[in-house]
Amino acid sequence: MTGEAAVRRALRDRRSDEPTRLWLSRLLNTLSRVPSPSLVDDLADTLRGGLGDEHRHLEDDPDAHLAFWRDVSARYPEVPRLRALYADTLLLTGHKEAALDEFLAAFAADPRLLYAFSGELRDFFESRGGRAWALYRVVVIKAAELDDPQTHSGYINEQREELMAVVRANPDYAAAVLAVLRSPSGSPGTERDAES
Repeated sequence: MTGEAAVRRALRDRRSDEPTRLWLSRLLNTLSRVPSPSLVDDLADTLRGGLGDEHRHLEDDPDAHLAFWRDVSARYPEVPRLRALYADTLLLTGHKEAALDEFLAAFAADPRLLYAFSGELRDFFESRGGRAWALYRVVVIKAAELDDPQTHSGYINEQREELMAVVRANPDYAAAVLAVLRSPSGSPGTERDAES
């Protein structure tokens, strides 16, 4: 058995006495090619549970979960949802600043990913303020543009005007905001991409 079938089997066949760290390591070793969206769904559902249930799934070994999502997202950077899942795991385990950077990088690659996260994430970015809040807001605009620009045109224009006023008042993050606005996908490139 190879490919995604082997990964799904490894997801189902965790032994009751198998430590989380070993199981997640086995899963990572089973992943031999870029996972499909449905496999990413299966990984997220099995390893994280549903919205609001994530803490319970992480509590037995949060460091092992962090390592798994970090490694799988680094292995497959072409799947930005994996990076968003890593970011959410960082946030759930108290690594807030690192989570901010990872979320922004994932959302820059695919702004529509933000739809998969609760309004609490919006509140988190807003509470951080400054550059992080401005970049989150530009990602929301970009997601609306990519989703349905005609239906969302009024919202997009209103949000752009508000954001541009913020950028004029804070030129230190203008370049980053404008790069996202001008890019076709929302991605001006990410720090991890630049490191590669």
